[in-house]
Amino acid sequence: MMCRALALGACDRVLGLGSTQIADGPGPDAPPSCPAIGTPPRFSAVIHQQAMDPCNSYSISDATGLATGECDPTGPAIVGSDGTLVPITLNHPLSTAIESIELSPRSNDIWAYQVDTTGTVAVYAQQDAATWAQVETPFSFPDNSAQISPPAFTATGRRVLVVAATSSGLFEAYEDSGTWEQRQILLPSGVTPLTSAGIYLSPDGLRMIFPAQVVIDDPDPTLQYGLVYADRADASALFGAPVLLSGVPRLDDGSPDLAYPFMTEDCGHLYVRALDQILYFNLSY
Repeated sequence: MMCRALALGACDRVLGLGSTQIADGPGPDAPPSCPAIGTPPRFSAVIHQQAMDPCNSYSISDATGLATGECDPTGPAIVGSDGTLVPITLNHPLSTAIESIELSPRSNDIWAYQVDTTGTVAVYAQQDAATWAQVETPFSFPDNSAQISPPAFTATGRRVLVVAATSSGLFEAYEDSGTWEQRQILLPSGVTPLTSAGIYLSPDGLRMIFPAQVVIDDPDPTLQYGLVYADRADASALFGAPVLLSGVPRLDDGSPDLAYPFMTEDCGHLYVRALDQILYFNLSY
């Protein structure tokens, strides 16, 4: 059960949940389905626990069911359905340090942002049960600290979002006729992505989620931390206006604790790292 080592009241204070229910168990009986583009998904405030261990960059391959994360203390690991961790090895160049990893939704390939003097996005293919080897470096990025999204696979090529610490912004890298291009995603004033808390892009490239600090005028300006959602009708188009996700806790105490969002392709589950665990919310109907 979630908050095994914490009193329920402590969880309420940290996540601002009030009388939120805590539960482990299956989601709704009806098959989940994403709402139409332009309508943000809504999530139930009931919290479920996936793993007791703190893992960044938790992601699932829709094609294979494999789940991986950058976990403490194992490092890169396979995360079992029962929350167990199996350490894995990424055979990356010795001169590089891996900043973040994401699992491909279409295979067991792992995409990594790794740093030498600058950043490079590399693709690792599984060699055996616990070993992945570098097979491709699609593009470089001039930032020595960044997080990447899982890759999207679209009609025009692959796409990856990058939230950069040094460059202080949100960027999209995309294939165009076999060549990778990059563009900055401009956000409204008052929405600032957190640069070390992960970012999500859906496999079709149409939906993104990222942790951010948001200035809300209601009626006086207040600063909140939460998960921000935006979508678009076509993967080559610009994203629409970002909004805070409904049903997911928002924090106003200056200490953001919701990080590394990952949503399943059907929008049925939203996973986050919070309270040093992997927790998830079910789509609300």
